[in-house]
Amino acid sequence: MYPMKKKMGKEEKSLSKAVEDELLKPLLDIIVNYAEIGLDNFIDNEIVSEAPIVKTLFVFAKPGVIVKDFSFLQRFQSLHP
Repeated sequence: MYPMKKKMGKEEKSLSKAVEDELLKPLLDIIVNYAEIGLDNFIDNEIVSEAPIVKTLFVFAKPGVIVKDFSFLQRFQSLHP
């Protein structure tokens, strides 16, 4: 009834990860840039509107997300040896 899932080899996983990274990185850059443009439209102060507020917040949040994901993976691996 259901198609059998084919297990991916190590090379296929690394290729799919590389493709995912190549698609996601430009998309995130575009989202951050548009968010910055939208925020600049609401800010009246010219000096403040020139500062990359959204990009700065994104850069500071990224390591926190990586640590959270790493912690989750470690807990998951300890539960499923």
